[in-house]
Amino acid sequence: MAKYHYVYALTDPTKFGQPFYVGKGSGDRKVQHFRSVSKEMAGAETSDKFKIIKRIRDKGLQPGAIVLSHHDVEDDALREEKRVIEEIGLD
Repeated sequence: MAKYHYVYALTDPTKFGQPFYVGKGSGDRKVQHFRSVSKEMAGAETSDKFKIIKRIRDKGLQPGAIVLSHHDVEDDALREEKRVIEEIGLD
């Protein structure tokens, strides 16, 4: 079975679904961030992504995860990830 790749955004329900993170993944990567707010899944405890996920969860909510595009070739997904990050204006 061919592996497909996708570009996804993590969204903040406290800010009307505004994206706070854009990534490239395959399989269940987009939801791995939510399994636990840990160094392995959410990044270093000092990272903005970790802090945002924790802030959202502290309010009794969950971040969202939306797939923005699907790709058969990983390099295409990487290019799209970069384009979306630049378009949205994320670091």
